[in-house]
Amino acid sequence: MILFLSLLASLGTITSMYMLARQNRNGWVVSLFNQLVWFLLIVHSHLWGLLPLQFTMLAIALHGWARWGKNA
Repeated sequence: MILFLSLLASLGTITSMYMLARQNRNGWVVSLFNQLVWFLLIVHSHLWGLLPLQFTMLAIALHGWARWGKNA
């Protein structure tokens, strides 16, 4: 399960960064979904030290998605 979640989290991060680099607003949606995957990975693997990073990335993704919507 941890291997699957880690691969899915990696793929989601790479995909969202690629989409955002190509100025595709849906990259924020992928990033938001990916935060759930990261959270599940953190919980299943007991890597509690990554929670501050995960919550920060969630806040950035929410802010980016909302801000991009206002500028679109």
